[in-house]
Amino acid sequence: MKNKKIMQIGISLSLVGMLGVNGTLPVLAAEVKDGDSAIISEVQEEASEDVQEPEMKNEETQPTEEGQQQVTEETDSNVEEQGEDKTPVEEEQTAEQSVEQQESPAEIEMEKQESEKSQNGFIINSDGELLQYTGSETRVVVPSNVKRIGALAFTGNKNIEEVVLPNGVQAIGRYAFSQCSNLKEITIPASLKVIQEGSLNGTGVETVVLPENVTEIGPSAFGFCKNLEKINIPEGITELSDEVFLNCAKLKDVTIPNSVKTISQYAFYGTGVETVILPDSVTEVRRSAFASCPNLKRIEFSREIKSIGDYAVNNTGNLNTVVFKGDAPSIGKDVFSSRNNCPIIEVPKGAKGYDQKPWTNYKIVYTEGVRIPEAVTNFKSIPAGKQKVKLTWNSAEGAEGYLIYAQKNGKYGYVGMTTKGTTFTDTKALDTDYNYYWVFPYVTDTNTGKMLPGKCTKYVWAKGVIPAVQNLKASSVKGGVKLTWTEQKDAEGYLVYGQRAGEKYGYVGMTTKGTTFTDTKASKTAYNYYWVFPYHKDSQGNMIVGGTPKYTYGRAL
Repeated sequence: MKNKKIMQIGISLSLVGMLGVNGTLPVLAAEVKDGDSAIISEVQEEASEDVQEPEMKNEETQPTEEGQQQVTEETDSNVEEQGEDKTPVEEEQTAEQSVEQQESPAEIEMEKQESEKSQNGFIINSDGELLQYTGSETRVVVPSNVKRIGALAFTGNKNIEEVVLPNGVQAIGRYAFSQCSNLKEITIPASLKVIQEGSLNGTGVETVVLPENVTEIGPSAFGFCKNLEKINIPEGITELSDEVFLNCAKLKDVTIPNSVKTISQYAFYGTGVETVILPDSVTEVRRSAFASCPNLKRIEFSREIKSIGDYAVNNTGNLNTVVFKGDAPSIGKDVFSSRNNCPIIEVPKGAKGYDQKPWTNYKIVYTEGVRIPEAVTNFKSIPAGKQKVKLTWNSAEGAEGYLIYAQKNGKYGYVGMTTKGTTFTDTKALDTDYNYYWVFPYVTDTNTGKMLPGKCTKYVWAKGVIPAVQNLKASSVKGGVKLTWTEQKDAEGYLVYGQRAGEKYGYVGMTTKGTTFTDTKASKTAYNYYWVFPYHKDSQGNMIVGGTPKYTYGRAL
């Protein structure tokens, strides 16, 4: 049995080595909603095994299939530092040696795994981790008790065509579905947070819908997905990892959200992207990030770009326009070298640094550019009714409209837009907690038709509750004090609080039948003070009390 365990681990580790483990986005992406204008730009944004990569100039370092890299450069200056990381072979050897030790952790884990009972081909441990699938079904529905898809759990299964993950799964482990070449469809639950290295590398998936909760996508997670045509990148992703979409030749349109700060090396290498617009959040584009993209015609860098690595947009024969929106960033070796003529690089008039090397090696054209509006001023929020918050601001010079974003229950996203003024009412605001809002002015680039957002320097907050009553008055009547006020929209009733002479502040009464209330216990000898609060009820029947009004006072007759 011990020999069997050792052999099993050796096979798994060898497979990891064979896969080539080399491991290693507030303006945000707007979701177009119900007739809204197309919102992409900066507010958001196969090679199959028989496709040959064009030759790279200057002896470029090129990745090979299965996420491996082959270094062809001769000089040390062009070799990536690997630090103390072990090669796959070293990892395999070290692990195999440890297996030979009596009562090693690996051996104990194997005993634990073997102790688990396989049900319908699923081997699941007591922690809810799916360790392995041994079945042969084409459609696989993962059991509801699974919380994590373990490393290598489905690797190389050629039978699987569809996988359904249950709600509750939070992570997909390393190379979990790697080389499942016939896997065309995967249903991912809202609970998923992490997609680890190589998880879906080499699969046949065509469309992937990622939930908003995903905050991490590991290196080469979707590398060599030769059929991948459409995928969303959730808000919250700050880095597009190494080789994440490597050689996804059918991937033509990707919107990069405004949470992304770094585009890592080879992230879009060999993809079918045609136009790339980087949001202002992106400050760094690393080595060969967009290299060997044969369909790439135009790329617009963010205003905040600081660094562009070697060969970042190299070997893109159809690239004809590169746009910069600020001063020159630092750039590496042969960033824009092309099989054909070097592209035209458009830079704003008055921008600094483009008259120096290495920029003088390229075709620099100074343009008037598009003037991006400044941030709005006098930005305010007020409760506007049941689940409503009204936003107001002063107009920004040159703005064609405004994009509104909000954070609710900890989630940040697009709320709406307006082109008709400087107000916006959110009709889906929380009433039990605060809503936080940002407003971005925008203009349209006449060359591309894309929205170009300005900055937002301030956020505001409010709850979606009914505002305080207006025109609250008190009049003396026989036997009490009569209160009147103006009806409040969305109010389902009114609570009356008061402080009678010689008594403490407290509840007096309520009404659901109008805008009057008579306190029959009011003092005749001293003033009584009153406050009236509108309220509504939420979906659970909880009373949501509105704003605090001015008080009024009076005496009974």
